[in-house]
Amino acid sequence: MMQPTIHWRLLFRVKDRDKAHRRVEEVRRVLAREIEATRIERYWKDEAFWDCNLNTPGVAGHAAEVAFDCLMLANRLGNGWYLLGPGGQGELVVFEGVFDVRTSGRPYVPGLEWASFSLDSGSTHA
Repeated sequence: MMQPTIHWRLLFRVKDRDKAHRRVEEVRRVLAREIEATRIERYWKDEAFWDCNLNTPGVAGHAAEVAFDCLMLANRLGNGWYLLGPGGQGELVVFEGVFDVRTSGRPYVPGLEWASFSLDSGSTHA
């Protein structure tokens, strides 16, 4: 079994870089997992937002365990996720989620307006 990675993209409505970094630290606390921040910068379409790309390790296991872990982490950030996946024959070919406060999302981390996750599971099977 491979160790999957969860790629997160989080858009926070905050005023400056320091506040964006504080939100990333809040995400680290909420997820209670190692986080690698690969990008924290103003969102090019709307400078009211900060675009934060993060990677977290998922649990190693079968497809159902990996998907459940990913969903539990997403639920710590907010509820109202739209999901895509998991694929056929017990494989996690695609497993992604999108969160948007403008539709039905309710954030648990202050300032979170939009988020997505994508699971890079390698060859995780049921």
